[in-house]
Amino acid sequence: MRGTRPVCQTTSRIRNFTTLCRILSRHSVVNVVTKGVSMEKNALVVGLGIAGMASAIGLRKAGWNVTIIERSDRRRTGGYFVGLFPEGIDAAARLGVLDAIGIDARSVRDSRTWEVDAAGRRHRSAGFLDDPKRPVGVLRSDIEASLWETVDNTIDDIRFGVIPAAISFGPAGQAVTLRDTSTGGEREEEFDLIVGADGLRSTVRAHAFADHETCIQQWKSMICAFELDDQVPGYADRDALVFAEPGRAFWVFPYEDHNPTGLFIFRTDDIDTQLRIGRDAALEGAFGDVSVPEVQYGLAQARTTEFSLFDSTGIVDIPEWRRSRTILMGDAAWCLTLYSGMGATSAMLGGAVLGEWVARESDLDRALTGWEQEMRAFIRRQRLIARIKYEIFVPSNRFRAVLRSGMLRAAGRTVAPIAARNRVRNALS
Repeated sequence: MRGTRPVCQTTSRIRNFTTLCRILSRHSVVNVVTKGVSMEKNALVVGLGIAGMASAIGLRKAGWNVTIIERSDRRRTGGYFVGLFPEGIDAAARLGVLDAIGIDARSVRDSRTWEVDAAGRRHRSAGFLDDPKRPVGVLRSDIEASLWETVDNTIDDIRFGVIPAAISFGPAGQAVTLRDTSTGGEREEEFDLIVGADGLRSTVRAHAFADHETCIQQWKSMICAFELDDQVPGYADRDALVFAEPGRAFWVFPYEDHNPTGLFIFRTDDIDTQLRIGRDAALEGAFGDVSVPEVQYGLAQARTTEFSLFDSTGIVDIPEWRRSRTILMGDAAWCLTLYSGMGATSAMLGGAVLGEWVARESDLDRALTGWEQEMRAFIRRQRLIARIKYEIFVPSNRFRAVLRSGMLRAAGRTVAPIAARNRVRNALS
C-alpha cells in the first residue's frame, strides 16, 4: 500500500531511468529523449475507481505515460454487490484483468430469489441475476482489486491526496494545477490528455465543462449498500431476497464464497436532509416501522457494518464528454445510477475502448471523437431501460408495486424449475 504522495515531490516512485526522464521533461526541468519512449504522450487520470483504473490500463497498453491522482489518502476498499454484464466481462478480458476478478469463485450458481411481503410471507420470484443477459454477481472490491494489481505493476506515477485545483486550455495543450489536500501546496503540470474519472460530483467536470451545474438529474432516492456478517436467518446461503413496497425496498445478494451484501433503497423529496442526518437516522426513519424480521435484521446489520455506501442517486446527462483534450469517463460522464446495473460494466468498457481508439488512431482528436461516438451509442441504449429497472428495485406507487410483484413472481415460477435442473446437473457432474 502506497502512502500519501505530496504534490511537491517530483516523483512518487521512480522505477528506472526512463521514468525519471519522463517526469523531469514534463516539469520542464530537462528535455530528454529516450529510445522507444514518446515524450509527447502524457495522460493525467483523475480518480482511482473502476473508470479511472480501467482508463489508465487502456492508455498504458496503448503506449501512453500515465499519471493517476486520487483525492483520498489511500486506495479505498470494501465491497458491495455489482452485476457484471457480458460487455463488462469482455472489457475485463480486453484489459487483461478478467482472471483476477475471480468470477467463477465468487458468483453464486443456481441462486433462488424470495420476495417477502409486508406480512412476512415468502414468494418465489425472479431476481437480478435472472436478467436475460445473465449478469454475474461480484463485489465491487473484486473488480477494483483486479484493476489495482495491474495498475500497481504498470503505472509509475500514482499520487494520493491530490486534486485538480484548476484546468487551463492553451494552443499547446492543457495545464492542470494540482493541489496537495494535506498541505495545500500547488504545482502546475501539462498533459496531452486529461481523463476525469472522478465520479458523480466530478471536480474535472466542474473546472472544464460549462454544463456542470445542470447535468446531474436527481432521482429522489437514497441507497445504503453494505456487507452482512452472515446470511439472513432462515435462508440458505445461496438465497437472494427482496422486500419491496411503494417508496422503499431491501435487497440481499448472495455469493458463492463470501457473506451476502445488503441494499436499502428509499425514495425521498428531501435529499439534503437525508444526507445531513446520516445513514442510521435516515434508515430508521424510512424502515423503522417495518416489522418484517428480514428488514429488521438488515437494519441491525447496517448499523454495525464496517463498510457502507450511503448516498443519493442521480444520472449525469451532459451534451459533451470532451472539451479539447479533456474527457469525462464513467460516472463523471454518464452516471446511469445503481439501478441500471451497468456502472462497473460501462466504466471498464469506457477504459478499454479509449485505449483501443488511441492505439489505432494516430490523430488524438479523431481517436477521442471515435471513442465518444462508440460509447454514447452504448450508453444511450442503457438509459432507455434504467427507469424501468428503477421501478423494479423500488416501485414508486401501489399500482406499480402490484404490477412489479406479479411479473417477477410469474417469472420466478419459470426460473425455479430451470434452477432445479441446474442443481441436479451440477451435483452429478
